[in-house]
Amino acid sequence: MYQSVELYSKPEEGITNLQYSEMTSFQHAFLCGLIKENRPNKIVEVGVSAGGTTGVILQCLEMLNIKAEMYSVDLSERWYRNETYETGFTVKELGKDLGGGTHQFLLGQTIPFYLEQIGKDIDFLILDTTHCLPGELLDFIVCLPYLRDGCIVVIHDTIENHLTGVDLEIATKLLFDVVTANDKYMMKEQEIHGVDLPNIAAFKVGTETRKNIKDLFSILTVSWGYLLGVDEKQKYRDSILFNYGEEYLQLFDQVETLQRHTYLSKRIAEHYGRDARYLKMKWEKSKEVFIYGAGYYGDIYFQWGMLNGFNIKGFVISDDQEKVSSEKNKLPVYFLSELSCGSDECSIIVAVGREYQRLILQNLKRSGYYNIL
Repeated sequence: MYQSVELYSKPEEGITNLQYSEMTSFQHAFLCGLIKENRPNKIVEVGVSAGGTTGVILQCLEMLNIKAEMYSVDLSERWYRNETYETGFTVKELGKDLGGGTHQFLLGQTIPFYLEQIGKDIDFLILDTTHCLPGELLDFIVCLPYLRDGCIVVIHDTIENHLTGVDLEIATKLLFDVVTANDKYMMKEQEIHGVDLPNIAAFKVGTETRKNIKDLFSILTVSWGYLLGVDEKQKYRDSILFNYGEEYLQLFDQVETLQRHTYLSKRIAEHYGRDARYLKMKWEKSKEVFIYGAGYYGDIYFQWGMLNGFNIKGFVISDDQEKVSSEKNKLPVYFLSELSCGSDECSIIVAVGREYQRLILQNLKRSGYYNIL
């Protein structure tokens, strides 16, 4: 059904720290085979982790005498599995001269923050990040204007959801299936759960890829596995506006707002124990609403309340907790003993971990507050 490439396994030889790589030997051979066949000049790797695959690519470039520019981009500056190590730490163990061209780590931000620095004419792109939407799909959208026609795009973990059991880990598979490309590469790897499907694939960017970009924006409506931070979202927005125009920016904004509602509603339903619409009905009828808890769950309820236009008077914390001012929400934080509203006037949402809920409910009742949403 798809095109194949001659596997190139030699770059793994002599690399002793491959235990940190998150690609198999077959996947490295597939990736290096594409490099050997296409001999790229500018390579961008999005998603680095320990740097195992980075080292194999650099070794491949050296063995093939390809003096390419290479950029390795990762949101995290520390290895996500063990923060005592830097992201990409295994590359330093291989030696600085490996590759023959130039290599640079760009760490601490997502890919749209670095695209202007990297520049255009990227002819080899590797996407291997969260695997949950928007993930690699949104990253490809913002990268596309910087890719040359003929650019090879390699996507890893195309069946990750079947390996981990996490249904949302489908971003790379959706990208591969939806993107328009005359050349798509997928080869048999190994049998997993009785099915011989590969966990890596690639495609070649062409004119039709750009013409049918609307299909990739459309697939962004599939449920996301995480939300974009404020600065991160703005950077993606800037990139979309600059490269695709106002119409596509409006579409992205609508989708992002929809995803935010859906994501927060799911988190609330999981914590609240009932459909978020039940809380919405009670919240709409309440005059003065306080959120008990200024941590993770407090932030979830705050964001959801703000999206729905609900009134929020402030946050409440236990008297033995430390007040931390929040520039993000600008709302006051009260100790329970400082609440001045009458107990029949206040409605309180208990937004803390389940292990603390019973004790807090007892304290609220002792203080005369029974109107718990």
